[in-house]
Amino acid sequence: MPNRVRDIQGRLDDAALKLENAIGILGSEYGPEHVKSVRRETSPLISEIEVFGRDEESNKVIEILLRSGTEIGLNSDSKGKNVAECSNKRRMRNTLSVLPIVGMGGVGKTTLAQFVYNDERVKGHFDLICWVCVSHNYDEKRIINEILESNHGRTRSNFTGLTALHENLRDSLMLKRFLIVLDDVWNENRRDWQSLCTPLRDGREGSMILVTTRSSEVAEITGTIAPIFLKGLACDIYWEFFKRCAFSSESSESHPELVEIGKKIAAKLNGSPLAAKTVGGLLSVELDAKHWNTILGSEIWKLKQGEFDILPALQLSYLYLPAHLKRCFAFCSMFPKNYGFEQERLVCMWVVNGLVSPNEGMLEDIGDRYLNELIRRSFLQPNPGWYKNFLLHDLMHDLSQSVSSSECLCIQSSDQIGKLSGTIRHLSVFCKPDELLEVRNMHKMHSLAFHQEMNNDRTPILGSWLRDIIKMTHLHMLILLMCNMEELPQSFGDLKHLGYLDLQTNPITELPESLCQIYGLQFLSIRGCPIRKLPGNFSKLINLKILDAENEIISRIPEIRKLTSLQGLDEFKISKENGREIMELKDN
Repeated sequence: MPNRVRDIQGRLDDAALKLENAIGILGSEYGPEHVKSVRRETSPLISEIEVFGRDEESNKVIEILLRSGTEIGLNSDSKGKNVAECSNKRRMRNTLSVLPIVGMGGVGKTTLAQFVYNDERVKGHFDLICWVCVSHNYDEKRIINEILESNHGRTRSNFTGLTALHENLRDSLMLKRFLIVLDDVWNENRRDWQSLCTPLRDGREGSMILVTTRSSEVAEITGTIAPIFLKGLACDIYWEFFKRCAFSSESSESHPELVEIGKKIAAKLNGSPLAAKTVGGLLSVELDAKHWNTILGSEIWKLKQGEFDILPALQLSYLYLPAHLKRCFAFCSMFPKNYGFEQERLVCMWVVNGLVSPNEGMLEDIGDRYLNELIRRSFLQPNPGWYKNFLLHDLMHDLSQSVSSSECLCIQSSDQIGKLSGTIRHLSVFCKPDELLEVRNMHKMHSLAFHQEMNNDRTPILGSWLRDIIKMTHLHMLILLMCNMEELPQSFGDLKHLGYLDLQTNPITELPESLCQIYGLQFLSIRGCPIRKLPGNFSKLINLKILDAENEIISRIPEIRKLTSLQGLDEFKISKENGREIMELKDN
């Protein structure tokens, strides 16, 4: 009987939500429109060795999470609120509570959530814990699928309709006590939130959702209990953290003249951990009073800023980057927020685009040093849980866009096409190609990337589109990821300057012979492509350094010994066939 009542209640909730949506369409305005963008990604694994100055907040969050659902009250006073909204919150409170963490960008919301998520008491209290990064692109179906995947390793659901996904999620979480972290939420549409919560109300009592956001409006819409407002670190704690960043392994006591200067600089950073790491990294380059006073006296501090704005601090750090690091940092803005950069690939992108200056040693080694320096200065940060994978903090991404807007562009929806100009040299596209006719005439492009997997579109980039791309004879880098291409034209070899080619996960069965005429090709990815036949002259790609493909495909390469630039080979199956004998590995 209880299950039947619960099922009827769930159906009534669904019906009420649909009715509310219908009324909204007929007679009320929707919330602010959100530009469809590629989502940011964060990981539940904590990237900081130590969480500074958040003991009070972390203890408070953990205490709330471990508390029984019946002990948690509504979010402040409900006077003056919509009656239906208060009723919804009371009904949700019976089994599900929502705790928002609110704060400015760079203040440490995600880090606090990661710390709590990984606490052993929290892990032991819940039957299921799940982390979903929501970001600007609010996609309810994706969120539900990620929750389902976290439930005992389930694979992505085959259901595409929202009703079927709701039922699948409800069944999956039925009578389980769960914790779901929704990180970086921006969507302020109340109906979207109510729709997501509908299948989550049948968990065990004490189930929780933890929301991190910059928006007080999001906190008001989502929260069933009073939010945690995360402010900048307290002055004394912040100074200790800032000292670690600025003096690195040196003792501040050895530089008393810098301490006073440092305290004045730290006072300008609004207690932001991100600003401390970035500006501290800049100061640590030279433990010299002249250098530190130059930073303190910079005109950038005089820019108009909000009470909690840290962009001037980030701009200052960028200003003092060496020119070669500025170019490499700016290049990263052609990819969306929180794009995960694999070290080997990113360095290769820099190299083929001429962003790595020749010096003593291999260009790849120099590029690795560039990357390590950007990491040391906190312009890039390790992607927790991934090996040799890095990303830009979202505020750093904003900075990279602001300094590269004339040359780099990431188009995430058709309404951004107006930003496309003749000066753009590095472009990535995350919407349907047929919406971008302007790109066809941009023959001076150096980098072009299509990422079709991010919008779940399978429109082939074929025919005239490929012909137009091949006219871009200045291309150094081309990424055609999951674009449903079945073949490349023979004229592909006209891209003589191409150094980086990524064809991952396309139904291509054969590569054209003309590909072997691109002698400067250094990176080739055909992983996920059902290649049945490689070109007979494949071994002429003598500058190929990285070949990303299944071992079965690599083992078909004839005369692989001629590919003397290859930097790694996991496996090569030898045979008695000419060109595939063990002697082929002699020089590799």
